[in-house]
Amino acid sequence: MEKRKLRMRIVEATVAVLVIAGIIFCIQSDSRSVAEVKDTYVMAVPSGERSSTTYLFHFNVERKTYSEEAQTADMDPIVLSSGSYTCMEKDGAGILTARADSGEEQKYLLDGKYLIGQSCFYKGTIPDTDTFEAVCTYTEDTGLYHKIMFHEDGTYDEKVGSAADMEDEEKLAAAHGSYRRDGDKIRREADDGSRLIDFLVYNGKITNSYYTAD
Repeated sequence: MEKRKLRMRIVEATVAVLVIAGIIFCIQSDSRSVAEVKDTYVMAVPSGERSSTTYLFHFNVERKTYSEEAQTADMDPIVLSSGSYTCMEKDGAGILTARADSGEEQKYLLDGKYLIGQSCFYKGTIPDTDTFEAVCTYTEDTGLYHKIMFHEDGTYDEKVGSAADMEDEEKLAAAHGSYRRDGDKIRREADDGSRLIDFLVYNGKITNSYYTAD
Protein backbone atom coordinates (compact mmCIF):
# COMPACT_ATOMS: atom_id res chain seq x y z
CA MET A 1 0.00 0.00 0.00
CA GLU A 2 2.79 2.40 0.95
CA LYS A 3 4.66 1.52 -2.24
CA ARG A 4 1.54 2.28 -4.31
CA LYS A 5 1.15 5.68 -2.62
CA LEU A 6 4.83 6.41 -3.23
CA ARG A 7 4.49 5.52 -6.92
CA MET A 8 1.42 7.79 -7.21
CA ARG A 9 3.32 10.68 -5.63
CA ILE A 10 6.21 10.16 -8.04
CA VAL A 11 3.81 10.16 -11.02
CA GLU A 12 2.05 13.31 -9.77
CA ALA A 13 5.37 15.07 -9.21
CA THR A 14 6.55 14.08 -12.69
CA VAL A 15 3.34 15.40 -14.29
CA ALA A 16 3.67 18.68 -12.36
CA VAL A 17 7.26 19.11 -13.56
CA LEU A 18 6.23 18.45 -17.16
CA VAL A 19 3.37 20.95 -16.94
CA ILE A 20 5.66 23.63 -15.49
CA ALA A 21 8.29 22.89 -18.14
CA GLY A 22 5.64 23.21 -20.84
CA ILE A 23 4.50 26.58 -19.49
CA ILE A 24 8.10 27.84 -19.37
CA PHE A 25 8.69 26.60 -22.92
CA CYS A 26 5.58 28.43 -24.17
CA ILE A 27 6.65 31.66 -22.47
CA GLN A 28 10.14 31.39 -23.93
CA SER A 29 8.75 30.58 -27.38
CA ASP A 30 6.42 33.59 -27.25
CA SER A 31 9.31 35.79 -26.13
CA ARG A 32 11.44 34.69 -29.05
CA SER A 33 8.62 35.27 -31.53
CA VAL A 34 7.95 38.80 -30.23
CA ALA A 35 11.58 39.87 -30.03
CA GLU A 36 12.94 38.02 -33.06
CA VAL A 37 15.57 40.12 -34.82
CA LYS A 38 15.71 39.90 -38.62
CA ASP A 39 18.98 40.09 -40.54
CA THR A 40 18.24 43.38 -42.37
CA TYR A 41 15.84 46.31 -41.96
CA VAL A 42 15.39 49.05 -44.57
CA MET A 43 14.09 52.63 -44.60
CA ALA A 44 13.93 54.66 -47.84
CA VAL A 45 13.87 58.45 -47.45
CA PRO A 46 13.09 60.64 -50.50
CA SER A 47 16.08 62.90 -51.24
CA GLY A 48 15.00 64.43 -54.54
CA GLU A 49 12.34 64.35 -57.21
CA ARG A 50 13.27 60.83 -58.27
CA SER A 51 16.01 59.68 -55.90
CA SER A 52 16.00 58.28 -52.37
CA THR A 53 18.51 57.61 -49.65
CA THR A 54 18.20 54.10 -48.28
CA TYR A 55 19.16 53.41 -44.68
CA LEU A 56 19.91 49.82 -43.73
CA PHE A 57 20.33 48.08 -40.38
CA HIS A 58 22.27 44.82 -40.63
CA PHE A 59 22.22 42.48 -37.62
CA ASN A 60 24.45 39.51 -36.86
CA VAL A 61 22.16 37.54 -34.57
CA GLU A 62 24.86 35.08 -33.46
CA ARG A 63 27.41 37.73 -32.49
CA LYS A 64 24.79 40.27 -31.32
CA THR A 65 26.39 43.00 -33.44
CA TYR A 66 24.97 45.48 -35.95
CA SER A 67 25.97 48.00 -38.59
CA GLU A 68 23.94 50.91 -39.98
CA GLU A 69 24.53 52.05 -43.56
CA ALA A 70 23.26 54.70 -45.96
CA GLN A 71 23.32 54.43 -49.73
CA THR A 72 21.91 56.00 -52.87
CA ALA A 73 21.64 54.65 -56.40
CA ASP A 74 24.86 56.38 -57.51
CA MET A 75 27.13 55.75 -54.52
CA ASP A 76 28.53 52.88 -52.48
CA PRO A 77 27.11 52.27 -48.98
CA ILE A 78 28.50 54.44 -46.18
CA VAL A 79 28.73 52.94 -42.69
CA LEU A 80 27.07 55.37 -40.26
CA SER A 81 27.58 53.37 -37.09
CA SER A 82 28.33 49.90 -35.79
CA GLY A 83 28.35 48.19 -32.44
CA SER A 84 26.50 45.64 -30.34
CA TYR A 85 22.87 45.21 -29.36
CA THR A 86 20.69 43.60 -26.75
CA CYS A 87 17.03 42.67 -26.94
CA MET A 88 14.42 42.22 -24.22
CA GLU A 89 10.64 41.94 -24.01
CA LYS A 90 8.44 44.55 -22.35
CA ASP A 91 4.65 44.93 -22.48
CA GLY A 92 4.35 42.40 -25.30
CA ALA A 93 6.89 44.07 -27.58
CA GLY A 94 10.62 43.68 -28.07
CA ILE A 95 12.95 46.51 -26.99
CA LEU A 96 16.19 46.54 -28.96
CA THR A 97 19.04 48.64 -27.57
CA ALA A 98 21.78 49.45 -30.08
CA ARG A 99 25.07 50.51 -28.49
CA ALA A 100 27.45 52.07 -30.99
CA ASP A 101 31.21 51.64 -30.68
CA SER A 102 31.31 55.42 -30.10
CA GLY A 103 29.24 54.96 -26.93
CA GLU A 104 25.97 56.34 -28.30
CA GLU A 105 22.87 54.34 -27.41
CA GLN A 106 19.55 54.15 -29.26
CA LYS A 107 16.40 52.22 -28.37
CA TYR A 108 13.98 50.70 -30.86
CA LEU A 109 10.67 48.89 -30.64
CA LEU A 110 10.85 45.51 -32.34
CA ASP A 111 7.38 44.43 -33.41
CA GLY A 112 6.80 41.96 -36.22
CA LYS A 113 8.47 43.29 -39.37
CA TYR A 114 9.09 46.78 -37.97
CA LEU A 115 12.03 48.33 -36.14
CA ILE A 116 10.73 51.64 -34.75
CA GLY A 117 12.61 54.52 -33.13
CA GLN A 118 11.24 54.49 -29.57
CA SER A 119 11.54 58.26 -29.03
CA CYS A 120 10.26 59.32 -32.46
CA PHE A 121 6.49 59.21 -32.01
CA TYR A 122 4.35 62.29 -32.57
CA LYS A 123 2.20 63.57 -29.73
CA GLY A 124 -1.50 63.16 -30.43
CA THR A 125 -3.75 60.16 -31.04
CA ILE A 126 -4.94 58.72 -34.35
CA PRO A 127 -8.48 57.26 -34.31
CA ASP A 128 -9.06 53.80 -35.76
CA THR A 129 -11.04 55.09 -38.76
CA ASP A 130 -10.26 55.71 -42.44
CA THR A 131 -10.51 59.51 -42.11
CA PHE A 132 -10.45 61.56 -38.93
CA GLU A 133 -9.75 64.82 -37.15
CA ALA A 134 -6.40 64.77 -35.34
CA VAL A 135 -3.53 67.12 -34.51
CA CYS A 136 -0.07 65.59 -34.06
CA THR A 137 3.19 67.35 -33.16
CA TYR A 138 6.83 66.34 -32.90
CA THR A 139 10.03 68.24 -32.08
CA GLU A 140 13.32 66.80 -33.28
CA ASP A 141 16.50 66.88 -31.18
CA THR A 142 17.73 69.58 -33.56
CA GLY A 143 14.83 71.85 -32.57
CA LEU A 144 12.88 71.36 -35.81
CA TYR A 145 9.16 71.42 -35.04
CA HIS A 146 6.48 69.49 -36.97
CA LYS A 147 2.73 69.93 -36.70
CA ILE A 148 0.30 68.00 -38.87
CA MET A 149 -3.46 68.43 -38.84
CA PHE A 150 -5.54 65.63 -40.35
CA HIS A 151 -9.07 66.51 -41.46
CA GLU A 152 -12.06 64.22 -41.80
CA ASP A 153 -12.45 65.09 -45.49
CA GLY A 154 -9.17 63.26 -46.25
CA THR A 155 -6.91 66.31 -46.42
CA TYR A 156 -4.11 67.49 -44.15
CA ASP A 157 -2.21 70.67 -43.34
CA GLU A 158 1.37 70.63 -42.10
CA LYS A 159 3.58 73.24 -40.44
CA VAL A 160 7.36 72.88 -40.14
CA GLY A 161 9.92 75.23 -38.62
CA SER A 162 11.91 76.15 -35.55
CA ALA A 163 10.45 75.12 -32.21
CA ALA A 164 11.10 78.70 -31.09
CA ASP A 165 8.42 79.83 -33.58
CA MET A 166 5.75 77.25 -32.73
CA GLU A 167 3.57 79.89 -31.06
CA ASP A 168 3.67 82.07 -34.19
CA GLU A 169 2.70 79.65 -36.95
CA GLU A 170 2.93 82.33 -39.64
CA LYS A 171 6.70 81.91 -39.40
CA LEU A 172 6.45 78.18 -40.15
CA ALA A 173 6.58 76.65 -43.62
CA ALA A 174 3.16 75.35 -44.65
CA ALA A 175 2.15 72.36 -46.77
CA HIS A 176 -1.19 70.88 -47.80
CA GLY A 177 -2.32 67.64 -49.38
CA SER A 178 -4.46 64.54 -49.08
CA TYR A 179 -4.07 61.30 -47.15
CA ARG A 180 -5.53 57.81 -47.05
CA ARG A 181 -5.45 55.07 -44.45
CA ASP A 182 -3.89 51.82 -45.66
CA GLY A 183 -3.83 49.31 -42.81
CA ASP A 184 -1.14 50.42 -40.36
CA LYS A 185 0.09 53.15 -42.75
CA ILE A 186 -1.09 56.67 -43.54
CA ARG A 187 -0.09 57.51 -47.11
CA ARG A 188 0.03 61.18 -48.12
CA GLU A 189 0.13 63.09 -51.39
CA ALA A 190 1.35 66.69 -51.21
CA ASP A 191 -0.29 69.29 -53.43
CA ASP A 192 3.14 70.48 -54.60
CA GLY A 193 4.16 66.95 -55.64
CA SER A 194 6.74 66.50 -52.87
CA ARG A 195 7.61 62.88 -52.15
CA LEU A 196 6.77 61.93 -48.58
CA ILE A 197 7.50 59.11 -46.15
CA ASP A 198 4.41 57.14 -45.13
CA PHE A 199 3.43 57.41 -41.49
CA LEU A 200 3.30 54.19 -39.49
CA VAL A 201 0.43 53.97 -36.98
CA TYR A 202 1.50 52.10 -33.85
CA ASN A 203 -0.83 51.88 -30.84
CA GLY A 204 -2.66 55.02 -31.97
CA LYS A 205 0.54 57.06 -32.46
CA ILE A 206 2.29 58.00 -35.71
CA THR A 207 5.95 57.99 -36.65
CA ASN A 208 7.95 58.22 -39.86
CA SER A 209 11.13 56.89 -38.23
CA TYR A 210 10.85 53.15 -38.78
CA TYR A 211 12.60 50.37 -40.66
CA THR A 212 10.93 47.42 -42.37
CA ALA A 213 12.40 43.91 -42.47
CA ASP A 214 13.89 43.19 -45.88
